[in-house]
Amino acid sequence: MSARHNSTVICFDAFGTLVPQGRRGRSPYQLLSEAATLAGISNWRHYVLTCPLDPRAIADCIGAPEQSTRLEMALEREMEGLALFPGVAEMLDELHRRGAQLWVCSNLAKPYGVRLRTLLPEYVQTLFSYEIGYTKPAPEIYRRLIQRAGVAPERIWFFGDSERSDVVGPQNAGMHAELINWNTGPTLTATLRNTFHRWPHLEPVSIKSF
Repeated sequence: MSARHNSTVICFDAFGTLVPQGRRGRSPYQLLSEAATLAGISNWRHYVLTCPLDPRAIADCIGAPEQSTRLEMALEREMEGLALFPGVAEMLDELHRRGAQLWVCSNLAKPYGVRLRTLLPEYVQTLFSYEIGYTKPAPEIYRRLIQRAGVAPERIWFFGDSERSDVVGPQNAGMHAELINWNTGPTLTATLRNTFHRWPHLEPVSIKSF
């Protein structure tokens, strides 16, 4: 069996897990929600998260092309403020150095996926909803992760801040999963430390230095 099939895969959600949620001014989400409500479109979020749309196409999708400039400006403001949580870059480097296969699996609109990739090291692989047409917790997105990672589901550990999408969904697919919360604890680094202390057979992935 290849080393890839024997590797430990660690998968993270994006916002609220690796990156703080945006908080600068009126969010693009608020603008979209308000415009979609006025247009009587209820399923706009599904289209935005499952289609590779740029801001102008997103505005057209919700029936509000006149909002495209405002949306682009709101997205630009939010993108400028995006950064990894403190310590996450060092954590990823250490896990990579110790042989873990690293992934990010997240429900994202295209502008967020594009920006997030600029924040992640090149060795982190990604699976975003807008690229494959499915959102968590749909079973298909977890099947895609298992297939692309090339390991049995029990070799995958999923970390995220949503009970439904990052814990229940992955567990139903046969993965291990842990819930994290940077605001009230446990944080991602603390959860990783506790997880791998409880499962010492996952060496060489050891994060005792965190």
